[in-house]
Amino acid sequence: MWDGTDTPPFPPTFSTNIKPPPQQGAEEETAEQRAASILQPRPFPVTTLPPTAAAALPMIGTAVPILIRGNVTELPPPGSWAKFRNCGFQVAKGQLQGVLAQMSRWLPWREDEKVLKKYTHRLALKIVSEWYNPERSRCVSTTPHGDKEVTSLRQIAVDALQPNAENRPMAYRCIVHVLSHYPIADHVNTMCVPARASWGAAKADGYTDESQLMFALRLCVVDGTGTELDVDIFGKSGEEFFKNILHPQNLRTEPTARSTLSAALKYLTGTQEGSTPSSEPVWLDMCIKSYFPEEVVTQTEQERKKQRQEEMASPSNGMGGGALASGGGDGEKKSSLRYRVFDTKLLPLTN
Repeated sequence: MWDGTDTPPFPPTFSTNIKPPPQQGAEEETAEQRAASILQPRPFPVTTLPPTAAAALPMIGTAVPILIRGNVTELPPPGSWAKFRNCGFQVAKGQLQGVLAQMSRWLPWREDEKVLKKYTHRLALKIVSEWYNPERSRCVSTTPHGDKEVTSLRQIAVDALQPNAENRPMAYRCIVHVLSHYPIADHVNTMCVPARASWGAAKADGYTDESQLMFALRLCVVDGTGTELDVDIFGKSGEEFFKNILHPQNLRTEPTARSTLSAALKYLTGTQEGSTPSSEPVWLDMCIKSYFPEEVVTQTEQERKKQRQEEMASPSNGMGGGALASGGGDGEKKSSLRYRVFDTKLLPLTN
């Protein structure tokens, strides 16, 4: 569901409690009922859409997932305008979700000119996140490309679906906040590795010593569209990103450095002690670029070649099979497109 506005950026640890209090004499919950009561975020699946359908999406404004509960059989067709009544809402790990139940109703509605006018205005001014204000919001990073236009993560996801996206590395400036990181909090000590762990990328990044330590972690970020994107932080760009926090070192043997990095990540995700659902999120003015690891290309091409050979050996090796093979290979290759942070530096973090 989309109306051109942005949902509030709730902390990723916040979920609403929709489970009703137990009633005396009530039957015990079944396993299915308990599973249904667990709230989970449901990111908008932009990357599963055909390129033409994805390109037709509005590039800003949150896409709110709608969950169906009860006997709701008829729904508005995609792309149509509708007015909802008795529509509930909940928050699942920071994501606002709509809920249609048996009492919910919807009506076909005319195109809302006010919504479209506001959307056009936002798009012209590149207001990707309504809840971010450059003068008042807590932005904890800086980039020398602050004069560049801001791109929404939905636009980046749509760009990745276009033909030959892996052959056209793209660079973007984004305004995002962090949902999570990998490795997870219990494994912060693995976020610095010797360059030999990824020597091809490290060598291309200017490393000459395989034993030299470098940052290697991944952030899951989100913006006002609700689109999530994984971005890698490693190599020289990682050193620049954490320059005001700490330098690469053996986090297994340096507890102070490990604690410093852990505190910084908790601050970025809004999970530090004392944070509440109403706490203002921490924003990052971040530059990212797409990249496609050579080893993934090689592996995928080998798989595609093997698949074609198997199909040619099959009795039904017509054009239909060939088209499916090509499509499947491209799909695998496209899903391996990655993003990394560059020219972005965290400011010294304060509470």
